[in-house]
Amino acid sequence: MIPINDVPLLTNGAKSMTPKEKAEQHYQQAVRARKEFDPTRTLTEIKSALDVENKAEYFFERAWAQLQLATFDEAETSLRMVNHLTATRPSDRIEYQEVEALQNELSTAKTRMKKLKAALTKASKQNEPAAMLASLTERPIAEMEALILPSIRLKYSNDEVKLGCSKMGGNPDLPNGFDWPTSSSGTALAFLCQLEFNLLTGTQSDSTLLLQFFYDNANQPSGDTKAQQSQWRVLLTDSSKAVSTSPPISCPGVEAFSEKLIRGVFENTFPDPDKLSRVTSLNQALKELYMDAIEKWYGEEPWHRHGGNSQNVQCEMETDCEELAEEAKNAPQSQDTWKLLLQLDSDESLEMCWGDGGRLYFWIREDDFASRNFDNVRLFMQGY
Repeated sequence: MIPINDVPLLTNGAKSMTPKEKAEQHYQQAVRARKEFDPTRTLTEIKSALDVENKAEYFFERAWAQLQLATFDEAETSLRMVNHLTATRPSDRIEYQEVEALQNELSTAKTRMKKLKAALTKASKQNEPAAMLASLTERPIAEMEALILPSIRLKYSNDEVKLGCSKMGGNPDLPNGFDWPTSSSGTALAFLCQLEFNLLTGTQSDSTLLLQFFYDNANQPSGDTKAQQSQWRVLLTDSSKAVSTSPPISCPGVEAFSEKLIRGVFENTFPDPDKLSRVTSLNQALKELYMDAIEKWYGEEPWHRHGGNSQNVQCEMETDCEELAEEAKNAPQSQDTWKLLLQLDSDESLEMCWGDGGRLYFWIREDDFASRNFDNVRLFMQGY
């Protein structure tokens, strides 16, 4: 193989290049990308070269990129092509030592992945979430424990829905004469759910309080601008003075979601892969292994919950919460002070669909939750 530093770039001269010359140029670019440890660009360039001609050195570059991106089966296939072409076409410029080194690296990576899967499975069966993270990151369990956050998973119950209970959909139990929430433009907000407040606080004195969530389902704001703040509402009401309340006639177009009783179940939650990547580097294969492990941990969707780590469809939201709070001229806080007040999944059984099947996330500052101030709750809708 030509040494990386000695590879000249072909330039487009007076006459146009032949397809094989263009393929060689893409190969040269792929080699440079490998030198810069950019497997994605290497893969892109070498694909263009292979579209024209099969060469051992082209497949070698592809195998390297696929190994770095942890697509091991594809890397193995590319290396087989390298061996086949060097055996049948000795003119291909490839060195045996380089091929052998890459094959050894691939074998080591596959063995490590197999051990990681076994360790993850064992820790999961033993109900040890921090040990699961430790096996993946090769960091101490004590360090990983800080990343595991407790939550209250909101699951459905077949029991009878009664006044003042925790439930999804239906009509809210509001104090008699309470004005139905609307946005600043006058759009009536749809009722999403209500949670018995003592379910969230564990305090018996809160047993008559309800935390109720409303959202502009007609327009489905994403929540990423300050101007949308009026398009959701979180209310803390007293169920001892409540009646089941339908949307008033003056608020047309608001249809109730299907109603289901919910119960709270304790559940540990794992950090989002992006958050975990700040602790340790995760290649694509490790990310997929991690996501598969935690999806098995959580079980079937919907993943409704209060507290804990959010299951992000797109990206982390704590920093966005803070930026919007600063826009609203609230006192700056660190992003660690934000708490997941509610994660609400799309759910066909309730006829709830956020965007293209995503999730709603309500966030609140820890001190606001402690003081029972729900005026500055932030919301994000994330879709796929």
